[in-house]
Amino acid sequence: MTRFCLVVLLLLSFSIDAAAQEFISKRKPPSGRTFGVGLGIPYGVIGVNVDFKVDDFVNLSAGIGSTVFAGLGYSIGMKYFITSPESAVRPRLSAYYGTNYVFVREYYGIDRDDEGETYNGLTLGIGLLFMMGNSRSNGFDIDIMYITTTSFDAVEKRSEGFVFDESKDVKFSVGYRHAL
Repeated sequence: MTRFCLVVLLLLSFSIDAAAQEFISKRKPPSGRTFGVGLGIPYGVIGVNVDFKVDDFVNLSAGIGSTVFAGLGYSIGMKYFITSPESAVRPRLSAYYGTNYVFVREYYGIDRDDEGETYNGLTLGIGLLFMMGNSRSNGFDIDIMYITTTSFDAVEKRSEGFVFDESKDVKFSVGYRHAL
């Protein structure tokens, strides 16, 4: 009886594997175009981001959003994925040019929306894209970004009489993505 059960389980496991292979081969490959909503540099601080597939491992990326304190923010760049598009988890390297620093002038501890300034520069990042479900059409992404250059000049602002904390060169971004 034990042998019979083992033989039945073995045959079932082969059929399950065959059915899974058939399902995977019929699944539509990911298009590589994604639309995202999130927070961080790729999203123009708080906004949207669109990726366009160049090949299986490289995407062009553009984002636009609000900086809340200083108007419009934007980013354009590239993402290099380390794993194939079929992977549910895709680690990546990224490079963006665009809004990477927001300076807000404070008067007596009150932030004024009309007194913010945006600064642009190059930002490099490392991150992960998590796509879920059988179709891999919805997911989340997270990045750790390093500001390599920015047009913000702390020395100049201090000479103008502003007192502020030093800028942090490491930023984080998080967003929700939908494959188109």
